[in-house]
Amino acid sequence: MTKRYLSVYAFFLPAVALLTACGDDKSDEPTPDEPQSVTISLGTLTFDSDNIWSDNNTDVKVKVGDFVFSHSISEWDTVEGFTPACQSGEGTATYTDSYRVITGEGPTGPGTPYLVGFWSSREGDSFAERSCSVARTDGEPFTPEHFLVTNTSYAYYTMEKGNDFTHPFSDGDWFKLTAHGIHADGSESTADFFLAYCTSQKVADGIVNRWAYFDLTPLGKVTGIYFTLSSSDTGEWGMNTPAYFALGDFTIIE
Repeated sequence: MTKRYLSVYAFFLPAVALLTACGDDKSDEPTPDEPQSVTISLGTLTFDSDNIWSDNNTDVKVKVGDFVFSHSISEWDTVEGFTPACQSGEGTATYTDSYRVITGEGPTGPGTPYLVGFWSSREGDSFAERSCSVARTDGEPFTPEHFLVTNTSYAYYTMEKGNDFTHPFSDGDWFKLTAHGIHADGSESTADFFLAYCTSQKVADGIVNRWAYFDLTPLGKVTGIYFTLSSSDTGEWGMNTPAYFALGDFTIIE
């Protein structure tokens, strides 16, 4: 069976740029036996004056091409799941700055959109109840390849400096993002990415501050993916590290 690659990017890439890049040279066009890459952008989404998704305060899910990302408002009127944003600047260690990323920009530069995920430890066990999930709009299975991932400014500075509820990360502290792949038979597979893994020599260097590659090939073919977070800084009431992470591009293999 012929394979083709489908990439879902969380940033703007005008279609005209793709057409221009190909030019008139037919030799640049993929043959039926070569992988084909298709980019789906967030160009249909709108942002408010703070460069946050304009539908953020609603229960509308985030639709990106053939995929849908979870997004909901909790009973406490807080946003759970994924929120598109395109803010610039590194931000601060405050909750009100939770949609800014530590890189200070999206995956391809200032002003390019990305997705911020907020994971709820109160989520249910069924896929529909997972706070941070992604699936095809038609429910068909797909094979994920990777995401780009980084820390939000809020999570990064909290780990680096601590606050009234957390301690600054030190030797042995970690913050982990886990992707859970759901298979057609109901089984699961997982892939992990450490958003922080600190050692005594390089504590600050152990906290991710760039867009990094999160390999999803261990998941195999799935009907959906949901994400969870865990941290060494966990107490009686659960994880103390802010439950935020940011995603850049998403690539699947078909």
